[in-house]
Amino acid sequence: MKRRVFINLIAYVLIPILVVAVMIWVMLYPYRPHESEEHLRERLEAVEALPVLKRWALERVSSQKWEGFTEKEKLPLDAQMLGIVDLAPVQSPDGRIVYIAIVFGAGFRHYGIYVGPPGFRPEASPWPYLNRWCDQVWYYDEIPRRN
Repeated sequence: MKRRVFINLIAYVLIPILVVAVMIWVMLYPYRPHESEEHLRERLEAVEALPVLKRWALERVSSQKWEGFTEKEKLPLDAQMLGIVDLAPVQSPDGRIVYIAIVFGAGFRHYGIYVGPPGFRPEASPWPYLNRWCDQVWYYDEIPRRN
C-alpha cells in the first residue's frame, strides 16, 4: 500500500511539476533576461556580427523590401546562435522602412539594437534607455540605466 502511494505521488505530483518547470525554462531561455549591454556588444563583436548586420539592414532600408518572418532566414548570420529573438522594420508614418529593430530580449525584458542608415537616430523608441554604439547602431533597453 505504501509503495503504491509513493508511486502515485511521483506519477501525479512530482512529474507534472518537473514537466512544467522544464517547459517554463525552455520558453524563457532564449530571452536572456540578465544579459548586460556590455556582454551583448562583446558577444556580437567576437563573431564580427555588427558589420554584417549593418550591411544587411542597410540593404533592407535601401530596397524598402520586407518579407515578414522569412527575413530571419535570409539573415547572413545564424540568428539562433546569436540569440536573435525577432527582426522588425521600424516604419515612418508614410510606411517607409527607416531602420531595423533586432530583438535579443522580449517578454520579461525587452532589449536589442536598432540598425539603420548612416547618421540615423531612433525617433520614436518606446524604450527609456538608448545608447549609440557606433554609426548605424543604437542599443535599446526597457530598463533605464543608472549611473
